[in-house]
This record gives sequence, C-alpha cells and structure tokens, in this order.
Amino acid sequence: MAETSHKNAATVVSNPAITAPNSLIAINAATQLPLKLTPINYLTWRAQFNALLIGYDLLRYVDGSYLEPPKLLHDAPNPAHMFWVRQDQLLLHSIIASVSEQIMPFIASATTSCMAWEKLNTLYANRSRSRVMSLKEQLTATTRGSNSVGEFLNTMRSISDELSIIGEPPSDIDLVVHVLNGLGPAFKEIAAAIRACDNLISFEDLHDKLVEYENFLKREEVRAVSPPIIAHITQRSGHSRTSTPRHYNNNKVSSNSRGYQSFSNFNRGYHSSYQPPWKRPGQGYKGFCQLCDQQGHSAKRCPHVRPVIFTAPITNYTVIASPKPPNWLLDSAASHHVTDDLNNLSLTSAYKGSDAIVIGDNTGLQITHAGHATLPTPSKDFALSNVLCVPFIEKNLLSVSQFCKTNNTSIEFFPAYFLVKDLRTGATFIRGRNKNDVYVWPESLSPLTSFHAFVGVKAPLIDWHRRLGHPSSHILHHLVTSCTLPLSISSSNITCDSCLCHKSQRLPFHVSSLKSHGPLDLIYADVWGPAPISSTEGYRFYVIFVDHFTKYIWFYPICHKSDVSLIFPKFKVIVENYFKKSIVSMYSDNGGEYVKLKEYFVTHGITHLTTPPHTSQHNGIAQRSYRHIVDTGLTMLH
Repeated sequence: MAETSHKNAATVVSNPAITAPNSLIAINAATQLPLKLTPINYLTWRAQFNALLIGYDLLRYVDGSYLEPPKLLHDAPNPAHMFWVRQDQLLLHSIIASVSEQIMPFIASATTSCMAWEKLNTLYANRSRSRVMSLKEQLTATTRGSNSVGEFLNTMRSISDELSIIGEPPSDIDLVVHVLNGLGPAFKEIAAAIRACDNLISFEDLHDKLVEYENFLKREEVRAVSPPIIAHITQRSGHSRTSTPRHYNNNKVSSNSRGYQSFSNFNRGYHSSYQPPWKRPGQGYKGFCQLCDQQGHSAKRCPHVRPVIFTAPITNYTVIASPKPPNWLLDSAASHHVTDDLNNLSLTSAYKGSDAIVIGDNTGLQITHAGHATLPTPSKDFALSNVLCVPFIEKNLLSVSQFCKTNNTSIEFFPAYFLVKDLRTGATFIRGRNKNDVYVWPESLSPLTSFHAFVGVKAPLIDWHRRLGHPSSHILHHLVTSCTLPLSISSSNITCDSCLCHKSQRLPFHVSSLKSHGPLDLIYADVWGPAPISSTEGYRFYVIFVDHFTKYIWFYPICHKSDVSLIFPKFKVIVENYFKKSIVSMYSDNGGEYVKLKEYFVTHGITHLTTPPHTSQHNGIAQRSYRHIVDTGLTMLH
C-alpha cells in the first residue's frame, strides 16, 4: 500500500453546499453545465457558466481579479500558491469539458482558466468595428421568409444579444422597427397597428402579438378552403304516374295517359287465373257491395276498384366525389415542385414575386400560389414543401432535389423503375415505374410484401449454425428461440471446425500453473504509461504490485519508468514488515525497468520470473488490475 502524505492536504468536493476554507471545488460539467459551447450559443453558455462561478465564489479566478500567489513564502513553499494552482486547473478542466470538439483546439494551449476565458471572449465577443458593422447589417437584412414567427424572432433576439455583449446594444425601438420590417406583406396590417401606437411596445409583448396573429392567419386559411364537390343522385322507378282523371263506366277504364292498359284487359287476365265465388258452381254471394250497391260481390272484390301496383322504394342519398390523386412526374432538372391544381396544396398563400416557370420553349408561366402538399404511402407520408401552383402547366412536376432534402431520402433510377430509399438505413419505401420513358409517381400503393420462410424439417443445431452463416453461440440460440426453429437434437454447445480454423486469431492460453500458498509467495508487477497529460506533480507513469495470494494491490505514481528500481526497495520493506514474511518470487514482463533490479533480486534471494516475448497475456493479473484502475479513475473524474 502506497504511503500518503497528509501535510497541507486539501479536500476536493463536487457539490460544495458548505465547504471548509481549504476545500477545492470541482465542477461536474456533465451535470452542472449541460449546455456545451458551440459557435452560435456563446451568450447562453457564458450566462450558464457565470451563474455557477458566482454561486461557488470562483469568478475571481477566471476574470483575473485573483492573481496567482508567489510560489515561495519566507524561503518555503507557499501553500496558498499550491491551492491556487489546483483550483485553477480544476476550473480549466471544467471549461474544456463544457465546450464542443470544434472549439476545443482554440483553448487547448491555455494553461490557466483566466487565459482560456479570455480566448473565448476574444473569439466570440470581439469588439472590432467590422464585427459590429456585420451584426448590424444582419439585423437590418434578416427577413422572416418561409420561417415561422417564433423562429424569426429568435434569430433577431440572438443578433441583438451578440451586439449587447460587445457593447453595442440596439435600442428597443430599433429592434421593434427591424422586426416589423422583416415580417413581410402578410403581417402588414398588424405592423401598421403597432406603428400607430403611442406607447413603445416591448419585445416580449411584440412576440406574443405576432405569434397570435400568425395563428389567426392559419385559421383563416383553413376556413377559406373551398368545399368539396357534392353530387345528388336520385333513383326513379320505371313507371310514371300522372294526375289525369280517370272515368269509370261499365266496368271499363278510359284514360288519356299512355302506358296504362284498359281495365277490361286487366280484368280478362284476372279471370284467367281466378274465378270469383259467385261464378263457382253451387256458390254465390247474396249481399250487396258497399261501393256500387250491386248484389253479388263484396267491396273487397268490387270490379270498380283498381288494383294497387307496388313500386320499389325511392332512396335519395348524397355522394361526395373523391378526388383522383394527382399524377406526379419526377424531374431531376426542376428546382421546385409544380402543380396545376390549387386543391392539391394545403396552407396556401398568394405568390407575390415576379418569377415565372420557364419551360422548354423559353416561355414563362405565371405562378399564382405557393403552399405545401403531402404524398401518403403505406410506410411513410412524404412532405412536399414550397410547392408552386401554375394553372397553365400540363403536368405536375416533382423536384428530385427538393424531395430528397425535405424527406431525407435518396432516389435510385433504373431503366424500368425507380426506388425511393431511406438515406440513413437504406430501406426501400416506394417502387415506381418508367412509363413512356418518364418516371411516374405511383397513384396507388400497397404495402411492401414481407417474405417468410416456412420450415418443416427438423435439423441439429450444428446444421442451423451453418445455414445461418456461422453466427456466434449467443446469436444462434437467440434465433432458434425467437423463430422457433425445429431442432432434432437439443444441445447447448457445438463445435464448428470452420469457425475454429478461420475465426480464431491465436490459440487459447491455458490456465496458469503458478501457485501461491501464502502472502508474498508470488508478486505480479507491471508499469502503466505514459499518460498523455502530466499530473500537477509531473507524474506520467505508475507501477502496481499485485499479491497473487491476497489479491492486494499497491499503487505508486512515478515520473519515469526507471523509477521502478527506486520504488521496489521501499515497497519490499513495507510489505515484509506488514506480513512478517519475505518476498519469494517476482513476476513481470521483460521491460528494461526491471533490468536494474536483477542484482537486487539475487542479493535478497528473490526469484524473478518473466513472460515469454510478445505474450503479455501471461501477466494478465497485473494488466487487468491497472485497467480497472484507469476505468475507475476516468469514471470518478467525469
């Protein structure tokens, strides 16, 4: 175990709610500074860091008000200087850890936190005249364009804040005027109302009013969409009725309407299939009819009553005409999507520019509106942004460049078809065809068919291992379990000769035959280093000694590898006094740091064992120990 000096020691704390005067404060950048510095967020990052430094009373280190104390005090080392150096290096580490990788090279040469702070301030808060003019020009020339009001106002506020941190803040009225000038013609009504106000409006109130007005414009656009075309369809029966009066006379019916036969003809057909009771032999009706007052039949069978002809019921219903999906042609030379029908767009707005669509004969077609559209598919809905409506164009054009940028996809063209693929995963979304040498977006889409394999023959596990491409044992068992592959013989371990011959890089090492029966029978030693950065005391290496029997580890930081010859005698005295026993054997690699100890080992009767050349695995106990030390140290410093 390494000796530790407690003289002038200082405690390091990462959450100093209450600290002693000599306590070092370490800032955890991952938790306390979640926002990393980028080229566009310096003001926000500095506000975050300033609040933390003021809370811990450490701002004086980075602003230069707390100067470095002298190294010597009365010809002796000054404890205040050592404390200042350690605290300043902790702050420098926090600054480096809270910046992005692209900014880190600018402060890598800084040796103090104040130097790194000044470099960042010079880099992003430069007071040069050219920077001031550039920011003011950006404030004047920035317009809303196709962005939302929130994005536009955030951009204007960011430019204003950059001017503020370099000492040229714009006035409130100037900022409001620049915002109103950049809104565009769609906001001219509310801009005129704000200009007419006597009282100056704050930027926060302006933000609320403009966002609300933008929502109002969107609601009005939705209401202005034309209603769908509705067709009313009525089904009519095959027979028509008229209101022409009929005159009954002597069991005959005469009518001026066409399409009806005389009652006498109907009556003849009626008698051919039915005989009334009064004409049946031996039977007759002796009563009188209640309608015609004649004897021999009832009102139910009165010949003056015309039989009712039942017609099919009439149903009136409404059908909403479903629009035919637009036919889009893929055009790699088009800079924008173009359509001839305004109904294909959503969130449309009138086109105010003077541009025109130039076609093959160098003539221009007028653009009336601009908006957005969506191409629905079974796998994904593709967005079409900034679509131009040109009523006199004959075909709907799909810009390949705009489509790929908006939807993060790629389009591959083949002689007979094309494929739309995900740019990140390469998965195929759409397959279209080449129609008359033109690539046409498919009108109707069906989900891509997934292929399934149906297996009915049982096979041993080694056969499935070969069929599936020789996967590892873990992956093979996962596939067998999740896909319920039929196995003829259930076995957990398999031996594949092909994998052993072609996947193995070296033969496996056997279990070490070295044994120990008590402490200090066998000591493993190894040196780690060099570290890329020296410690505050100049250490770049460390050596560890591991007892094979007790697994105790002794850790010693060193400046050079040759210092091992000076450390080992001290280590020997400590452990032998502790265990009351002498070291028997020493195991290490063939490093030059152990050459100086050969005579020392012979003098004190210590057996020195070394690993074979280029086989550091034999010293695996020591190597695994220092790997654990490095991983633990990095975790604690994070």
